[in-house]
Parts: sequence; structure tokens; C-alpha cells
Amino acid sequence: MNESSNKFQDWMERTLLPVGSKISSQRHLAAVRDGMTVLIPLTIIGGFACLLAVPPVPAGVTESGNLLYTFLLAWQAWANSIKPYLMIPYQLTTGSLPSVLLITTIVSMFWFFGIHGDNMVSAIVTPITTTALAENLAAYTAGQPLPFIYAGSVSSIFGGWMTFTALQLLMLTVCKSKQLTSLVKVSLVPSCFNINEPGVFGIPFVLNVYLLIPTTICHLLNFTVYYICASIGLVGKFFMTLPFTTPGPIAAFLATMDWRTVVLWFILLAANYFIVLPFMKAYDKTLCAAEEKGEE
Repeated sequence: MNESSNKFQDWMERTLLPVGSKISSQRHLAAVRDGMTVLIPLTIIGGFACLLAVPPVPAGVTESGNLLYTFLLAWQAWANSIKPYLMIPYQLTTGSLPSVLLITTIVSMFWFFGIHGDNMVSAIVTPITTTALAENLAAYTAGQPLPFIYAGSVSSIFGGWMTFTALQLLMLTVCKSKQLTSLVKVSLVPSCFNINEPGVFGIPFVLNVYLLIPTTICHLLNFTVYYICASIGLVGKFFMTLPFTTPGPIAAFLATMDWRTVVLWFILLAANYFIVLPFMKAYDKTLCAAEEKGEE
């Protein structure tokens, strides 16, 4: 038994270890790995702050019927009395603009390598954004100012979903290659409902340097502008969760109940269109040249 185990270990060291070492030393993949490593401590700090500020008290429990409820209600009373101070670590780490921009960049890099970036980071950020969303909803119901900007699906609605809509519009209005003009016929409608996989893998976005730079710029611009506008009260903050297939401008309105978020969404969509335009035209030109060469 031990001899078989040793042979298997030797085989792994001879065959798999060199491959794994080569992959881990690839600079682009290493950058994504290091970015996730940097992100984890920030999310732990922010998540722990949310845990302290929002104790798990069951809905409707107002009286201490047993020792557990007595503890939870005491924790809730303590947290409510100093909640602004408890949430300072969250605001400085996970909920801060630099942290969200770092998360956005990591998501873009995952997509570039053909990995579903949103799914990769959702396990880390979803508990935090959901807690923030619940706090915003409680504040909205009580008629108080909403405390959190990074809540719900805000980074998607004012982020990558918008940029992929701009890509679809570019393929529809500017591109001339057969590949992109054929693709937009089947990917435009799904993209309007935030189903971007047909475009991501059909363009393709994967390992496409023509699109990595402009789309990353757009993702960072979109959330930065929204973050600044929300922080100074020009647009509303998210307090509702909606199905991810809800079109962007509709989701922006229903999640905030503020018509100004819709106006901002369309302004940023136009900005995304013109930022990506020269890069998309250059990529389309290379596709046209390749198609002409293939026909000769």
C-alpha cells in the first residue's frame, strides 16, 4: 500500500508539479491570484464589522423568552447604540471605493481568462452586500438616510452589465465583420437582460487585449461616478434586490426608487459607448482583414 502511494506521489511530482509550477508562475494569472490574496483580508474585516453591527435576531422577536434571545436582543441594543462606529471598518475596507474598484478589476481579469468573474467573487462579497442592502431597506422603511452605497447588485448594474450593453450597441451600429454582425443578432436581446455570456465567449472577450483595457476603464468609471453621485446625494442608494435579468435602467430605478439613477445610467452607457468605440473598430478591422484573407 505504501509502495503504491509512493509511486503515485512520484508520478504527480514528475507530471503535474511542473505544469502547476508553470501555470502559477505565469505573470497574468499570478496577478489575479495576488489580487484575490489582497482582497481577502479586506473582506474579512468588512464582514466582521457587518456581523457585529447586524446581529442575527429573528424577525418579530422583541422579548427575551430564553437565554439565547436575551443575549441576541442585548447584542442588538448594543449594536444599535454604536452602529456608526461599528461600521467604520466596513466603510474603510470592503465598502470603500478603492476596495470596490479592486474587486471590479479582479472580476474583469477573471473574465479575460475565460473564468466567470462574478461567480468567483460572489462568495466573498454577496454576504456583505446583502447585509448592507438589508440595512438600507430598514433605513428606507423608517424614513432615515440610507447608510451604504455598496449594496445589492449596484456594482453590476453600474458596472460590467452596462459596458456589455455598450458592446452590443457597437456591434449593431459600427462593426462590419461577419463574425460580429452575426453574433449581435443572437446576443443583443440576452444582453439587454444581463445575460452576457453569448457576447463574452462569442466576440470573444476571453484573451482579447483589444477589449480588456477599455472595458476595465468603463467598469471603474461607472462605479466611481455612481459612488461619488450617491455619496453627495445626487442619486439614490440601493435598498431593493431584483432578479438579475431585470434590464439595467429598470433595475436602477426599482432598486433605488429614484429616477435620477436612470438618467445617470444612460449617461454612463453613452460614455461607455464612446470609450470602447476606437478599440472595437480596431478589433473589427482585424476581423474583416482575416475574413477577407480566408475568402481568397
